[in-house]
Amino acid sequence: MKFRTGLIIGGAIGYYYGAKAGRERYEQIDAVLERVRARPQYQRARSQLVGALGGAADTAKQKASRAVDTAVSSVLPSEPEPTYEPGLEFNPDFSPTPEEIMADMRGEAPSA
Repeated sequence: MKFRTGLIIGGAIGYYYGAKAGRERYEQIDAVLERVRARPQYQRARSQLVGALGGAADTAKQKASRAVDTAVSSVLPSEPEPTYEPGLEFNPDFSPTPEEIMADMRGEAPSA
């Protein structure tokens, strides 16, 4: 039933826009649509639909935001990892020992 209704609505919309090629028929269809749009039943149904879609969009945004936050927090650590990267500070008096150089090449943290 839903498929048939969607098919009929889609066909009507396609016919409406396709009829723009024939200006007279387009004007006739547009006049009928204006009368339908002016009816209170149409306006009430449209406002209900827009309200429902607006609420659904807000709910979807909130759910997507929570899902992204959960995914990010599960992948990224809550605290940064301590790292040691030599050369970030300039010290002209720095002269490493061979042991410190080898430890650095192995990726070990320097001894204090």
